[in-house]
Amino acid sequence: MKHQEYQLILDALRSCRGSCKDASEKLGILPRSLRYKLARMREDGTDLLAL
Repeated sequence: MKHQEYQLILDALRSCRGSCKDASEKLGILPRSLRYKLARMREDGTDLLAL
């Protein structure tokens, strides 16, 4: 389940060229919520620089 969420977030960031504001709008969440999710992804070892 967590992997699917992470994949959706990464796909949104890629399609929005790394813009957290645009990606959060696309995902239907607040930018602050996206930042928290990204922090959790980093803690879990997801490489966010490979976008």
